[in-house]
Amino acid sequence: MGILGSLFRRPSPNLGLNTPDHIYLESADVHVARGEEALHSGDLDKALIEFKYAVIADNEVGRQNPKALSHLKGPVLGPLNIKRTTKGQSLMARALEAQQRGDHSRAVKLATEAMGLCPMAEIPCYGLRGKSYVALSRFQEAVADLTIAIAYAPNVAEFYAARATAHEALADSESARRDREKTCTLLR
Repeated sequence: MGILGSLFRRPSPNLGLNTPDHIYLESADVHVARGEEALHSGDLDKALIEFKYAVIADNEVGRQNPKALSHLKGPVLGPLNIKRTTKGQSLMARALEAQQRGDHSRAVKLATEAMGLCPMAEIPCYGLRGKSYVALSRFQEAVADLTIAIAYAPNVAEFYAARATAHEALADSESARRDREKTCTLLR
């Protein structure tokens, strides 16, 4: 299991209840089976999520999942997939604009919504949301999101710098020092 799998796995049992807020990354075959079951029962949102996680799970081991991809591009889920992905990307752009304006509460809300629509939007949104949490003095949440962002993108200095600020606010000077050192290393 790669980075994404280790980040998404939860200790509680997975009963096939993947939602944007509770993600249990299993093998691609498990997600495909759940996606097909959801598709046959008419639950298109659940099917879409499961097929996307099948693709993510296979990407973790360096494969592509043709069955999941065919469903995501097919006549039933394809239009929904495009609509949700487009809306997720739009929300992510609006979240970034809000953050740049200093409206961090709005940035958190929009980034969270984008993450729920499009699993691939999660990668940049964790960093964006984590930096906004720092600005809002929500330091525990900032550390959690920025740690995930760093796992996705370990060479982004601004994630380490923001997490260092959060660690300092939480009186974790050793973690803050390590993150500052990593920031300096990356900026060289």
